[in-house]
This record gives sequence, C-alpha cells and structure tokens, in this order.
Amino acid sequence: MTPLGTLASPAQDPRVFGAVHLATDLVGRARDRARAPAPWRGAFFEEWVATEARLGATEPALQRAREVAQGNGLVILAGQQPALWGGPLYSLYKLLSAIETAAWLEGEIGLPVLPVFWCVGDDSDFGEVSSVWIPTASGKISKIRDESVPPGGTCIGSLASARQRALLDVQPEAWHGHRRGERVRADLESALTAAADWSEAQSAIFHRFLPHAPFLTVDGGNRKLLAAAQPWLREAHRRLGPELLTEGAASARELQMEPAFEPELAERAFFRLDGDRRDPLTGAPPEDALLAPNVVLRPSLQDWVFPNVATVCGGSEIRYRAQLGPVYRALSVPEPIRLPRLHAELVPPIPPVEGSSLGGYGDALKDPSAWVEARVEEAVPRSLVEELGALRDHLRAESARLSRRAQELDASLPQLFESAAGKADYQLDRMVEGVRGKVRHRVIQNTPFLAGLYDFLRPRGKEQERVLSLLTPFLCEEEAPRILLEQATKHREVLLRDARPVEERAVLLLDGWLREGEDR
Repeated sequence: MTPLGTLASPAQDPRVFGAVHLATDLVGRARDRARAPAPWRGAFFEEWVATEARLGATEPALQRAREVAQGNGLVILAGQQPALWGGPLYSLYKLLSAIETAAWLEGEIGLPVLPVFWCVGDDSDFGEVSSVWIPTASGKISKIRDESVPPGGTCIGSLASARQRALLDVQPEAWHGHRRGERVRADLESALTAAADWSEAQSAIFHRFLPHAPFLTVDGGNRKLLAAAQPWLREAHRRLGPELLTEGAASARELQMEPAFEPELAERAFFRLDGDRRDPLTGAPPEDALLAPNVVLRPSLQDWVFPNVATVCGGSEIRYRAQLGPVYRALSVPEPIRLPRLHAELVPPIPPVEGSSLGGYGDALKDPSAWVEARVEEAVPRSLVEELGALRDHLRAESARLSRRAQELDASLPQLFESAAGKADYQLDRMVEGVRGKVRHRVIQNTPFLAGLYDFLRPRGKEQERVLSLLTPFLCEEEAPRILLEQATKHREVLLRDARPVEERAVLLLDGWLREGEDR
C-alpha cells in the first residue's frame, strides 16, 4: 500500500470543532479534565477490562484503562454502531484517528490517554448495518448480507456473533485471489468465534486487525454500564427540553451549519430497554425502567462516563454535535473538542497516467467513468477512425452532388438520396462504435479492474469509505496497520498545525493486491 499524496478539502473555521487553536485547546482541555475523573467504578469496570482482554486488547491498553478508572488518565473517543464484519472503512478511520491523537496527547501532557471506541450496541437500525461490500480480486465489489431480519426494536449489539460467522463462505470470491485473502478470513473467523454478540464482534475484529494498538472498545448498550448511569439519565430526563435544542440551533447557524435536530426531538431522547429490545419512552420513566439515550443525549452520556478530551467525528457528527452545547451545559458535563476523522481513498492497481496528479491517479479519483473512457480512447487506432470519418464525409459529399443531378430529372428523387445517405451514415457510425467496443473489451480484458473502477471508487454512487468493508486494506497488505496509522499521524499534524484546519484525504495505492509470487 503506497501513499500517493493527499486531496485537500476547504479550510474550516476552528470554532466548528469546539476550539480556536486546536493543539493548544486540546492540551488545555486535557489538563482541565484530568481534575475530573470518571464517575463510575466497580463491577462494570472490572467486567469491561476482562471482556476486552478476552477479545484481544493489549496490556498497555488495559493498563491505561486502569489508570483512567483511578482518576489518573484521560480518553479520546470515537464510535459507531456495530456492523456486519466490522462495517465500512470510516469506522476504521475513526478508530485510527483516536489512537493517533491519544498517543500525541499523552506525549504532550505526560498522563495516560486511552483511545476508546464507543460501540452503539443499543441501536436498533438493523438495515443500516446488515450488509458489507468487499472487493473481489477482479476489482468488482461483492455484497454480503445477513438476510435474517430480527424483530423491530432489537438491539443490534445483542445479536449472536454466530450470525456473522455463518456468512464467511457465502461468497468465497471475497477471499480467493487476494494476496492475504485466506489470512483475513482466518482472522475474521477467529474474532467472530471469540465474540458472543455483535458488539463483542466489533471489538474483536478491531483487535485482530490492529493487534498492537493500545485501544479499548466499550459497548454503550451494556446493561451494567447503563445501570450505573440510571441516576444521571433520570436527572437528564428532568432537565432536557426543546428549548435546549432551539438554543443549540442558533449556535450551529452562527457556525454556518444547518441544525441537525428539530427541538421536539429532546422530548423523545430516551428509550426503555427490555431484554434485547428497546422501545421509545413516552411520559415519565417507571421506577423499574432501564433507560438508554438517543442520539441527542448519547454524546453527553459518553462524556459523563469517561474523562473525554476530544471525540473523533465524521462530517454529520460534527454538524449535529455543534447543536448540543446547551445540552452539555444543562447536564453539567464538560463538552469535548470535535476532531475530524482521517479520510482516505484506496486506489486499486490500475495503470497510472503520465503527467496526472497523485502519482498518475488523480484524474481517476475526480471522475472514474471518464477516466476509463479516456484510457479506451487512447487505445483506439486513430488512423482507422479517421479513415472511416473521411469515408463518411466523402459519401455525404457525393450523395449531395448526385442528389442535385437527380433533382433535375425528378423533384422527388432527392428525398430518396437523403434517406439512403442517412442509412449509410448510420452504418458508418456503427463501424466506428464497433471499433471502439472491441478496443474497450480488449482494454478491460487486459486490466480487469477498469470494469469495476467506478464501483470501487464510488460504490453505489457514494463515498468509498462509507460503503467498502474495513477489511479492504488488510486483504492487500501485511503492513496495512502501520501505513494507516502513519496516515492518521499526517492527518493529525495538518489538522493541529493550521490556523484554519484543512481536512485532507489521503490517497493510498493498493499495490499488494496479487497473490504472493505472482507477477505484477
């Protein structure tokens, strides 16, 4: 996997991230939060550490967690719902950004800083997380889906990991032909075997594929965690109202961001958990109800549980969190800085174009379909196409000349000539298109990746990192963890260096696609 460069997005106002000078504010926020340790102790903490150790967490991560629980450490958070086989690339990019930022901050303040991935196991939108798209060795993307839809309201994190394990051999082309396909399959099976449910599977997958990184994953739907948070959640139920989101909407607009939440959502900010189900809470919560938060309240719950300095976010998260400042203040929870996650574009092994940007691949990223057609056009024999064009022009001219002569004989004859000339024109166009079609077939045959290039770079017409499986880079490259962490470091350096942060997108060539020993 070779870094080719970066694509830059427009500069952002640092206030969007909840900071003015990101590096300085991160350090200052860390020192402030170090004085306010996490509020929970006891049974949940011990169970959490034991579970993460079973799922593959490193000892340095477990030790940092112990320091955090004792009030001697801090946290950098990221998060997402658990998803089939770990979900899309952006979940991985969030975690990588949290890992790198935590390492940097730890060096700056001299205190342990633990990256934590908050797995939203109490989410119930199964359709959003039930499928994954994996590129085959030919470059086309293949969809794997869990077709067994659970009853509505079922918490995703509670689903058995055996459901995911049963799909490993549904489409063997997901593994065959890749340089590390069988190894990735084995590691994935190991993770799914170690895990009991989808939340644990998310953690185990991360630990298998980032085996030396010091991070932990926590299930936000864990019943013991939520039980410990019940007094706080019930107090939040009393304090939370639409006026807080109305005030937050004004703050978001000041940052030129459209508010994400209608104020009335504050009145529906809680769910009631019952076994493996969650149902919206209406009215006052019964005394025996186990409450869980919706998206409006979940961020402040996270920051009540953990001494969090910064949360790594995608674009939509930055937008909706910009509206939540009044909620944090009403609940007396310190609001974290919002850090944009790593963005990366994975480029398949296609022939580069001399003179193009980003190592010869830049134009392919701008418009993959046009890039492929340009490669086809380059291979078309120009002299043949030009001669066919000349023949068409000659026939048109001769037809017009003869039509004029025929008109002298009968006024109706030119119409016949024009009709015949149009048919000849059409057939000559077919000849040209036939030549291009054969050339296109040969180009695609010689470089199969070109056939699926658009789907690889813009799968389902969306951003690659929102669709392609996070397993993709590991299928190709043994050193993928190291290379991706290096990109996260570069992303953080640019983010913290610039007075007006620029969100850069790393471009990485998947040059290790073939099997070991094959010619490139």
